[in-house]
Amino acid sequence: MDNINERIREVREYLKLSRNDFGERLGMSGDSINNLERGRVVIKDFIIKLISQEFNVDENWLRTGEGSMFTLELDEDTVLVEQLLNEYDNPLFSEIKSLVFNIMKIYNQLDPKSKQVIDDFIIKLKDEQNNKKSENDN
Repeated sequence: MDNINERIREVREYLKLSRNDFGERLGMSGDSINNLERGRVVIKDFIIKLISQEFNVDENWLRTGEGSMFTLELDEDTVLVEQLLNEYDNPLFSEIKSLVFNIMKIYNQLDPKSKQVIDDFIIKLKDEQNNKKSENDN
């Protein structure tokens, strides 16, 4: 990648987001993203910071192309969920997708002890759901 416009496109394509979906997460239109990617407008500092924060993109990489694309390496499951959530084009699902993505993003920022508390809670929820299903089947 030799310029920031191409790196913005690379981030969007890596996340398998349309220009409209990418722009929506940034509070911009798909046409604005198209203009950024094609170098038709000057990319302002606040846009770089917004992309970095919203998508966990390393700001230095976005500006210079040096280093890793993401500030934290996304594991395969996170990338898979993001790709699956982006396959559906439904306004309600878009809100759910945003919520799920934010939950995952916050979870990835937690310390191991806090993650364990959440993991234990989810296991209890799953067990409770399985118990209710067993009761309904009988």
